[in-house]
Amino acid sequence: MEKEWVAYAMSYGGLLLDLFVTFFLIFKRTRVFAFLAVVLFHLINLMVFQIGIFPWLSTTITAMYFRPDFPRRIFYWLGAKINKLQWVVDKWNAFWREVPEADSYVSSVGKKPVCIFIVTLCLIQILIPLRQHYYKGDVAWTEYGHRGSWRMMLRGKTGRGVFTVVEEGTDRKEQIRAKKFLYKRQERKMYGQPDMILEFAHFLKEKYEKEGWKNPKVYADIKVRLNGRKYARYVDKDFDLGSWEWTFGEEAEWLLEEGEEKRAD
Repeated sequence: MEKEWVAYAMSYGGLLLDLFVTFFLIFKRTRVFAFLAVVLFHLINLMVFQIGIFPWLSTTITAMYFRPDFPRRIFYWLGAKINKLQWVVDKWNAFWREVPEADSYVSSVGKKPVCIFIVTLCLIQILIPLRQHYYKGDVAWTEYGHRGSWRMMLRGKTGRGVFTVVEEGTDRKEQIRAKKFLYKRQERKMYGQPDMILEFAHFLKEKYEKEGWKNPKVYADIKVRLNGRKYARYVDKDFDLGSWEWTFGEEAEWLLEEGEEKRAD
């Protein structure tokens, strides 16, 4: 894995697979070989990277290139080879007897509504990834439009910081480490996600209000490192996060640009 040629082989191999595998999946003669290449690709990803359910999900979706009845054919084959699995075949047949045929369902609904639904779904899948260009700044830093935009493995972020709760009108204050309330993975994810930072700040505000603090203000001193670069301040440490409500599509005025220490008044 430390060899330079391995990095190039994996990078360009993955690129070529993504660009051309669909064409081989479409044709029956090359479909099995293309599917095996996809399985190998995702198994390698599974072993090398920590990307959760993605390899399993992608492999399952790729199987949709086969004929709709291929799972039943596999079960029939397994049932014929292994007697103990015959009950799986029986259960499977019983299930499909209760499911209406796709053609009859389309006929009952009408082809036009089904086509409209499919076209709308495709448009949504195209427009959601493009929304990142609506916002200012680097999406890898701000996270605006990152989710649902197929930006996997394009950025690595690590963060660290501390929250401070201050009671209005008094000198009473308390510093809080997020690990006191969050699991390790939650804390790690939170530092690079503005909406999660804000959610945790509101949690602290509500917590201290219940404990009798008068109008507690919540500040965050957080620094983040993007793609191995130097740590940079992520949040305006003088901004009361507890007073700011998240609005869909709105950019957070307390989120700093990379390298900006404090936003000008």
